[in-house]
Amino acid sequence: LENSESAVVVLDKQGRIETWSNGATTLFGYKRGNVEGYGIAFLLPPDMRPAHRDAFTRAMGKGRLSDGKSVQVIECEAVAKGGKSMRVVIEVRVDPVSEQAVAIINRAASVSRETL
Repeated sequence: LENSESAVVVLDKQGRIETWSNGATTLFGYKRGNVEGYGIAFLLPPDMRPAHRDAFTRAMGKGRLSDGKSVQVIECEAVAKGGKSMRVVIEVRVDPVSEQAVAIINRAASVSRETL
């Protein structure tokens, strides 16, 4: 976990950050001690926060994601420290036994129009 280049974030069933990897610090600019115990919504643009909160609550209540699977991959906007916006790919896993969600987050690959 600590050696992963990806941002690995473990959330409790209320959506609060329990684990924040070194990769998460590198990607988002926040140190572990500054984010653990806080909800993860601050990493999303304000207009996405209500939809995230609703989807997360449903997923944790059911122990699975909206499509009935335990893993979902999402590409969306995220906000790093200082307000810098970036596209990320998030792989979300819900574990109904531990009542945790694990998010593995990486920058989305960008494709230049010139290469198309």
